[in-house]
Amino acid sequence: MNQLVFSEKIIDLHGKSKILQICIGDIVDCRDEEIDYLIISAFPGDYMPTARSLIGRLSAEGISVDTLSRSIERDYRDRWHCWISKPIVHRTQPIKQIVCFENPYESNPANLLGHIFRGMRDYLMENNRRKAGLIRMPLLATGDQGYSQLAILKELIRQTYLHLRTVEAIERVQIFLRPGNPELHALLVAAGIEIRECRLEILAAPQSRIYDYFLSYRHENQDMKDQLVSRLRERLPESRIFVDKDDLLPGSNWKISLYQAMARSNHAICLATESYLESPECLDEFHLAINLNYKNSGYLIPLLSLKKRDLSDFSRWAGRIHWKNIGYPPLFSNL
Repeated sequence: MNQLVFSEKIIDLHGKSKILQICIGDIVDCRDEEIDYLIISAFPGDYMPTARSLIGRLSAEGISVDTLSRSIERDYRDRWHCWISKPIVHRTQPIKQIVCFENPYESNPANLLGHIFRGMRDYLMENNRRKAGLIRMPLLATGDQGYSQLAILKELIRQTYLHLRTVEAIERVQIFLRPGNPELHALLVAAGIEIRECRLEILAAPQSRIYDYFLSYRHENQDMKDQLVSRLRERLPESRIFVDKDDLLPGSNWKISLYQAMARSNHAICLATESYLESPECLDEFHLAINLNYKNSGYLIPLLSLKKRDLSDFSRWAGRIHWKNIGYPPLFSNL
């Protein structure tokens, strides 16, 4: 029988209630619940069932990760070290799809867990009807791979909290701990502290809108950013513009501060260049701007300045964005 230890209610940027839960028990025991996405981890290309692994546990239930890996729904391994299975057809297990995170050798997985959510966001954004009603995950890369359970738990909670707060399609996430784990008490204490820290960081940030424009850009495009700011100030001298290097508070959690600033802005201008589209951090901001635009049409102002790259190489949903092509080099005088 699975035990629910923590259940944190999170209000997202649209005012919708989300839930983060910490559970102890058998992650594959679904009972009356359907798991939309079960997140697992593996060595790159290695889906051999072992006694200690979730892959082994799934194999015992008749779900072969190796078989699923041969016909993948979305392959993000080159970019985000994960892939998403096709819908699973199983007689008794209500697990709809698997997301497999493959940590590169000699990399610290705690630094890459955000990639899992980037892949999921990308997949969910392809179709506005896709929802992640329930996501389950264990402490990834801590079994046969042997990484620190404490470090993985803290980062999973932080990434989960951020994405429940910012991605409308993700509704509930459960992080499962193993019963009998000798580190269980320390992990539960750490989970409570980390959840509290995330909650306080959100509560401490101002909530009212104070910016007219949030500017999202790649730092190596500094000159373009300066031209854009100059143009905006020329046209709208009273406008309040958020630029990260100028407006982030010292000592703040930069990710949460950026997200809060976006939510407190009337518009987000995303300056999309080749390097912007390749940056995980810029992509996070762009994904959030799209999510905010769902509820506030006209919020996103996407500027496109590509020298060579075709958007079709980037993502399946990128072609649906109503880009304003400003050319390369960009002509901000046309804004």
